[in-house]
Amino acid sequence: MERRALLPVMRKSIFNIFVIACLLAIHPGHALAGGGPDASGYVWFEGFSWDWIDTENATRLTMGDDDWRNLPIPFPFTFYGQDYQELWLASNGYITFTGPAMTFINDCPLPASAEPNGAIYFYWDDLVPSSGGIVSYEVVGDAPYRHFVITFESIPLFGYFSQLTAQIILTETVDWIQVNYLDAGRRGEDATLGVENADGTTGLTLSCDEIGIENETLIYFGLPPVENFRYEPAGAALRLHWDDSGGAQTFIVEYRPLEEMAWTQIGRTTESFLFDPGATECSIRQYRVTALAGEYGVSGPTEAATLVYKPITPTGLTAVEVGGLHVELDWNDNSSCEDGYVVESRIGEAPYRVLEQVEADSVRYVDDAISSGAALTWRVKAKKGLISSDYSDEARVESSLYAVTDLTAAAYSDTKIELNWIDKSFGEQGYAIERRPADDPAAPFELISYIGPDTPSYLDFALDPLSEYAYRIYPYTLRVAGPVSNIAYAETLEPDSPPLNDDSVDDDDNDSIILTPENDEDETTPGSCSVCGM
Repeated sequence: MERRALLPVMRKSIFNIFVIACLLAIHPGHALAGGGPDASGYVWFEGFSWDWIDTENATRLTMGDDDWRNLPIPFPFTFYGQDYQELWLASNGYITFTGPAMTFINDCPLPASAEPNGAIYFYWDDLVPSSGGIVSYEVVGDAPYRHFVITFESIPLFGYFSQLTAQIILTETVDWIQVNYLDAGRRGEDATLGVENADGTTGLTLSCDEIGIENETLIYFGLPPVENFRYEPAGAALRLHWDDSGGAQTFIVEYRPLEEMAWTQIGRTTESFLFDPGATECSIRQYRVTALAGEYGVSGPTEAATLVYKPITPTGLTAVEVGGLHVELDWNDNSSCEDGYVVESRIGEAPYRVLEQVEADSVRYVDDAISSGAALTWRVKAKKGLISSDYSDEARVESSLYAVTDLTAAAYSDTKIELNWIDKSFGEQGYAIERRPADDPAAPFELISYIGPDTPSYLDFALDPLSEYAYRIYPYTLRVAGPVSNIAYAETLEPDSPPLNDDSVDDDDNDSIILTPENDEDETTPGSCSVCGM
């Protein structure tokens, strides 16, 4: 039969690569097979479109059973890092680059140290070309992307009525290996399909004595020609770019909306990038790249996934603490499609927690639930459904220490005085309580206790009856002391007097530490802090 009738000529192979730029969800399209990489980085992958290269001027080879032929390759071909310009074609469905090695008993899995090695096993089985069919080869295309095409047409499998019709294609410059299976015979059962390096130490198995391929299937072996597909906003367009690892010099970029079948070409480029002016923020598209190598072009798909044009990241985030009462966050709303902004915060180096999602077009958030800690940090991101932008830069507010207000002192009993105040600080480690006799203004204040943060009261005890005392307090962190409060005065009751207020704080409830100051001179200075810098 005429090979021209096998399938209409197709001029290129599609390298389909859909890459996640922002993880929304992975939506596999056509389920493609693939495997690898091996130790040298070789992978195998199934093509989206099945191609048969028409070889109307092919040279026929007469081959017997368990036979081989030495063929020159019209261009240097790199295989596992070594350049070759000749090969040995075995009648049993493989080619080697290191010399003739004939056996009809296939070996797998790969790699295998026994010969043959340095081989491409497109269908290693006991094939019998002497019983029928045609074996041929031809060079097609133009330099620097010529294709060396070997065709097995209707070759019988020994002991079966099945036949193999397949092509193995080596491509100049990019060193890609393409295998077209029109009739896959027994579809790989009892055969070895794969590649292996020259000393049999590295290899890649597609199929080992089992069904691994179907009729009208396209398989590629080699290093992926396009990698690391990604995008970035560029004004009103989306800049798509990728890494060209295979040496192709022309790329066709296409897209389609999610869940649609038809592809639309965006453009053709000789660079490893292209602008998509039709992509809009928050849109979801699938992209694919056709890597052309001369007239036909070959490459292969990687894992299918979805590219999402995320909302544009908010910028210029600032955090301003106001009076120890709340923090005002402001940012630039750069997105045009968000349905809200997510505000997150953390204390110190703790994990972030979500505070709230505010409405679209927001540029401010007031955090009025600030709590104690070494520092607070905030970040913001735009959100559209399940799609989120990258996080903004962080905004941070260190501890802010303010003098307490309305400090009061009142007799509680003959030995106790109760202090109350309004806490104004943010991020304090605690409060220092100081005392001196009220009748001696020249006497220094002495530190009597440290108490925890966010505390509004304290009960001083073990005092002398009918004695008047002066008090002041100040907030502190381990690095600095805050300003002191107003001075409050109170006198204890007569001996054996009952408490004036049984509901007041009890001395057992004080979250306090009674300390002896290490430096009395420091304690005479308002706002000094004996624990700062510990």
